Amino acid sequence: MTDQTTTLIVQGEESANLQVNAGVPQGSPLSPILFLFYNAELLEICNASKIRTSSIGFMDDVNMLAYGPSTKGNCQQLERTHSKCAA
Repeated sequence: MTDQTTTLIVQGEESANLQVNAGVPQGSPLSPILFLFYNAELLEICNASKIRTSSIGFMDDVNMLAYGPSTKGNCQQLERTHSKCAA
């Protein structure tokens, strides 16, 4: 993962090569694995039957689901779960 470069295109104009000091190349098979390591705690917080939430991580997305008898209660549970993730 050394000597990586990239270019940017802004309004049709492409930049010169820019050195990339960190990161994984786009499309690398390593990306989903690193994503799951990085987000493991978030996925654990969200997957709790006691608080009626569930989550799934795939590629570069995390989806959270709350389930219960009312929409209002589900929204409140998602807000509580989200606040735990942001802490």
